[in-house]
Amino acid sequence: MNRVEFVTNAGGVFKTNKGYKGLNGTDKDKIFWGFHSKYQDSHGIYSGVPTDQLILSNQKSIEHVTPKSVLQKYLRRTSDKATSQGATVNPFNLFPADRDINSKRGNSPFDFDGDKVVVKFTSPKFKFKDFGLDKDNEWVIPKESRGDIARSILYMNLVYNLKKIYGNKTETLKQWAIQDPPSKEETDYNEWVKKNIGIQNPFLSPNGKELLKDERLLEELSSDKNSSDQKLPEHFHNFNDFR
Repeated sequence: MNRVEFVTNAGGVFKTNKGYKGLNGTDKDKIFWGFHSKYQDSHGIYSGVPTDQLILSNQKSIEHVTPKSVLQKYLRRTSDKATSQGATVNPFNLFPADRDINSKRGNSPFDFDGDKVVVKFTSPKFKFKDFGLDKDNEWVIPKESRGDIARSILYMNLVYNLKKIYGNKTETLKQWAIQDPPSKEETDYNEWVKKNIGIQNPFLSPNGKELLKDERLLEELSSDKNSSDQKLPEHFHNFNDFR
């Protein structure tokens, strides 16, 4: 499989008429909270705290795996406005998070070197423990969430061509995705997004594991060469159509 085939299978490059800052509560329900606020096993991506508890304690937040500022800065130079906006609200780059923990991470890049946490954030309510900042001020992901993060990054890299950001991390991301396979929450979310929005993350599909063995596809995550001059399919989402 090449990048064009992957993006076609994913439903196209997700584009929108609004960026994240332009979303209201209804918009966020349509692309995200409509699933996570009702799914029994949904939890914060770093802390593991059940999402319903985050909602009840007014601590819910939406984490962008690839930060909004990074996407905007990078895609502003390479893509049109609708693509940049779509990337900031793409459902597969969004995860439930504890508001305080989300703030602590900020825009810190992820640690891909296996460093130890030196600034740890703890609370009796946290289900996951080993996360925080390392000596390089990079964000250490708890082992329980590494596969989730990897599948998000691999998808975003292929759909939005982010190889200059993540291209040299492909092997680590592949191993994370293999060692921490998709949970039922992830695959159910993929189906929910596919049904309600019309896109999917192929790494969460039944043949997602096989894609991690596809050397041709993985090569495109880091290669300077494009697989094809063929125009990528697009999926435009107009939030005004969902009022």
